[in-house]
Amino acid sequence: MIIEIVLGVVTSCGTLLVGNMFWSIHRRKQVIRMIFDDAAMLSRFVTPELLHKPPPPIERFAPPDKAGYASIAAFLAADRAAQRNGQILTGMILFGIIIGSAFLGLVYFVINLILFFLLLLGRPSQIAVQQAIEWVQIMAVLVWQWQQRKPDECATSIEKTGAPDLVILHAHMNRETA
Repeated sequence: MIIEIVLGVVTSCGTLLVGNMFWSIHRRKQVIRMIFDDAAMLSRFVTPELLHKPPPPIERFAPPDKAGYASIAAFLAADRAAQRNGQILTGMILFGIIIGSAFLGLVYFVINLILFFLLLLGRPSQIAVQQAIEWVQIMAVLVWQWQQRKPDECATSIEKTGAPDLVILHAHMNRETA
């Protein structure tokens, strides 16, 4: 009986830990959307100083000699792959934990499912917020560098793609640096 309770507590702790990682990927997307929807917030994170002299953690993703749509596409593809891989890994671990709790009994299974879905009610973690801000800043620097090197190509391509994030960033940078 004691071993069963200890294993139940361990699976619940695992669900909380890994479930929080799982949901932080979704929360990161929500924070990114929130930044793009709020012009004042975007202005706080994307400043002329950032665009002209990006800090080293951001500059490593946006080397000035590789400006253009290809660098944006490469960044987005790498980011999507990393997020997908993280979500698959945490999802598999969560699946194992929740199925493992089912072997302990229906009560432990239900508790773990409830814990997993209760994590949705929480606020974004500081790490998710920081990653979202960094993502927006990297995209801004990539678009800025592209605009500086090939302004006509940048404006035309952004209008053609109609990607809302790129359109918002491009318009914001034109306002901020005008």
